[in-house]
Amino acid sequence: MIGTRLAHFEITAKLGEGGMGEVWRAQDTRLGRQVAIKVLPERFVADPDRLARFEREARVLASLSHRNVAGIHEVGEEAGRHYLVMELVEGETLAERIARGRLPPEEALPIALAIAEALEAAHARGIVHRDLKPANVKIEPGGRVKVLDFGLAKALEPAPGTPGATGLAHSPTLTYQATQAGVLMGTAAYMSPEQARGQESDRRVDIWALGVVLFEMLTGRMAFPGDTISDTLASVLKTETDWKQLPPEVHPEIRRLLERCLEKDPDRRLHDIADARIVLADAVAGRLEEPVVLAAGAEASASRSWWVVAAAAAVAGAAAAALAMWLARPPDPSPPLRKLELPVAGAGELAASRVGPAISPDGRWVAYGSQGRLWLRDLEGVESLEVPGGEGAERPFWSPDSRWLAFGVGDRLVKFPIGGAGSVVVAKLPSSMSTVGGGGWMPAGRIVFATGDKGLFEVSEKGGDPRPLLEPGEGEQDFHNVAPLPDGRGVIFVVHRGEGIDTLELFAEGKRKQLLRLPGETLYTPVYSPSGHVLYERATTVPGVWALPFSLDDLEVTGEPFLVAANASVPAAARDGTLVYVRGSSAALSRLAWVDRSG
Repeated sequence: MIGTRLAHFEITAKLGEGGMGEVWRAQDTRLGRQVAIKVLPERFVADPDRLARFEREARVLASLSHRNVAGIHEVGEEAGRHYLVMELVEGETLAERIARGRLPPEEALPIALAIAEALEAAHARGIVHRDLKPANVKIEPGGRVKVLDFGLAKALEPAPGTPGATGLAHSPTLTYQATQAGVLMGTAAYMSPEQARGQESDRRVDIWALGVVLFEMLTGRMAFPGDTISDTLASVLKTETDWKQLPPEVHPEIRRLLERCLEKDPDRRLHDIADARIVLADAVAGRLEEPVVLAAGAEASASRSWWVVAAAAAVAGAAAAALAMWLARPPDPSPPLRKLELPVAGAGELAASRVGPAISPDGRWVAYGSQGRLWLRDLEGVESLEVPGGEGAERPFWSPDSRWLAFGVGDRLVKFPIGGAGSVVVAKLPSSMSTVGGGGWMPAGRIVFATGDKGLFEVSEKGGDPRPLLEPGEGEQDFHNVAPLPDGRGVIFVVHRGEGIDTLELFAEGKRKQLLRLPGETLYTPVYSPSGHVLYERATTVPGVWALPFSLDDLEVTGEPFLVAANASVPAAARDGTLVYVRGSSAALSRLAWVDRSG
């Protein structure tokens, strides 16, 4: 048909073929747009009553307008060929996406939400899809989800009471491979039990299909597989869902939603798609109540009512630096869970020389060192920008308003205005900030810092001479890795002792307090998280990012520490709950070597 015309539509390419007809790409020569045309099978056209009913149903479907529904433009007939003109949706199908591997929850749930919103709009107009499956869902290049073929199963079936009335809507969609033995028909795996039995069905069949599709997205496996149509239908009717296939990071509320969608008895199944849409919307927005998850080696605690989502993705570089986002419950209104990769040249430097990453309090910028220079990555952009004057920079940290980035360069403390042209020297340091120094920029315009070989110092953000704030006590070698608490409540830092004992300590209102003592451990980079925890790196046994439950109101530890991300280092957290860390432990970066005098 390529090159032929149906009315004012010129056929340009074949898009697919199925039991409901062949689908072609066409050019609308009147309006100058690309459309999809579905040419109906002859067996439907040969039945005048069925054709008339189809045209009535198609007009109803054409009235369905929703951003997540591929719309129907018109019904036509040309030279005995009856066809539908539909919106052309570019992009890959959900089936093609699943074929590349299971979708993480933060990718699957927004897609499921879009499908649920489309179904809700259709159900409100009395339209039931009846053939929802991954092949009927498209993901446009910009990320928008479109559901195809709404209500066509019902539109193409015979009128009730006529021969073959239980045909299409209650059977698997046929393909051009339908006569080949052993071919699994796509629709059979997504049919509800009542459809499989040939019983009357209503909008609850779409709720079942949504559950099947979401299960497949999250697991990468079909919920009801089979080698033949009969095997698949038997699985739909008799086999219980294997919930153990769901990844552990799937929220219990989502699992419960799936259980309600996949009830074989329609009377026990979720009755309204709006209820599913509400749960999915809350999940995407991060509003679900977060379950208790105990990390390895942590004791159960009634106070630990948060859920750690520390998901890291590999980044370019030998050390596999990583970014992970959304530790625990961020403040309302909650943004959706997201993960992203930050490509870093020479990524091993992040863990080795401890030059970040440092995320701005507003969660927009990430500062990190690479190849001896300091870089800024705007998380709303696509490229990293070099910080002027950042050669040899150490231990970057941010002003409370995220407008300035401070860091050490040799024996100087400098600050750089975001969007500005050059760095400004704040103070001359007592010594180099070194790889274990650090600073905390307080709301009152003070900067508290440590250089890693003495105590705590403070200096005005406007510049001046640093003054000692807290000296090491007896048996204490130095302080390092200073970080501020919110609202100027104090600073947290690590105390290093000669006998191989590191402690995590708090300095507030002129007093210091020990928060954590771990003999034989090396501790680094403590930082406060808005989830109500102090995060820190533990680098000797069980290396990784750990969390210590902490009350900001009482300035007290409230529980036992537990592991957040294994084999990770240099955590940093923003006010919105965004967590950034480097994949790779400092402990793994040291090795002993035996060499002679020549090296």
